[in-house]
Amino acid sequence: MQKNRLFAVAGILFVLVLAAGCRPGGAAQDAYVYRDGVYTGVSDGATTGYVQAKVFIAGDEILGIDVVEHDGTGLAKVYALYGGDRFTVLQESHDTLARRMMDAATWDVEAFTGATSTSDKVKEAVRRALDKALVDRPGTGVHFDGTFMGMSDRTARGWGLAWVTIKDGKITEIKLAGTQPRRDAEGQPVMDGWGNPTWALKDEAYPHPPYHEGKIAIARALVDSQGARVDTFTGATSSSRQWMQAVERAMEAARR
Repeated sequence: MQKNRLFAVAGILFVLVLAAGCRPGGAAQDAYVYRDGVYTGVSDGATTGYVQAKVFIAGDEILGIDVVEHDGTGLAKVYALYGGDRFTVLQESHDTLARRMMDAATWDVEAFTGATSTSDKVKEAVRRALDKALVDRPGTGVHFDGTFMGMSDRTARGWGLAWVTIKDGKITEIKLAGTQPRRDAEGQPVMDGWGNPTWALKDEAYPHPPYHEGKIAIARALVDSQGARVDTFTGATSSSRQWMQAVERAMEAARR
């Protein structure tokens, strides 16, 4: 399946190259609503995750949409591991929504029955990708308004997560979290269908007070600084660095 997707993407890119030099009647790029190319957009992020959509455009047509949905720990939902009926609905909803948008040449299509939340995320991600592709783009802001999720580099012990809310170009709120291996009632790691460890957010029971104190202090300092870099919090240096990297990536995802 992965190989088929790569071939499909390669085919779309080939069409984009051809289309760039073969516009009807030699029409100029600004005669079109959208610029040719590949544009990526993301939906708002929440503790349930977000959607990233890569949109392929040529000659004002949407030639392809590649949808990846991420869970609340920032990891991509792999169809083969999502499980049972939910796996069927997830993949079918992504494929159906992409097809509807390509046929209608717009993000504004009917939601997939039984997957309203996923539909909303996919449509929002594609809408933002199409906004980036517009020849005549309204507004001058650097970032979209919304809440954007970022994830630091992964380590064997876990990684940092950030949800950054932006309004009128200003960071208005930041929420931070960390991950740890998921464990069963006996304290053993919970594995997925391929034998890999699964992950969960650290909750109030996580036994390291500086982590909880630092989570609040770093978020407050980053909002005050309106940036992604502040001093680390004593006792939570590693987490501080992960959070700052996650915030930086959330802000990059928010860029218009």
